[in-house]
Amino acid sequence: RDHLIWSAFSTLYLNLCCLGFLALAYSIKARDQKAAGDLEAARRLGSRARCYNILAAMWTLVPPLLLLALVVTGALHLSRLAKDSAAFFSTKFDDSDYD
Repeated sequence: RDHLIWSAFSTLYLNLCCLGFLALAYSIKARDQKAAGDLEAARRLGSRARCYNILAAMWTLVPPLLLLALVVTGALHLSRLAKDSAAFFSTKFDDSDYD
């Protein structure tokens, strides 16, 4: 398998640090080796193309998901903190508390 369509998608949409372009280059080389009859080289180059496609997807998709998770947990923490501080400021003290 040369993963040409996946590599083209990675080149157009997931091309962080040119990993998508590298995947496309290895996919084209794999297709050329397959057409030339060298199946072992085609398999090796196709495997490299798959690895670069996976790396491109991970480098492009994981940081925004991680940032989203940090924003959500930060918002939850701030809402809990705000609720606790609102409860503190609404506490009523009696004169007997100061004795």
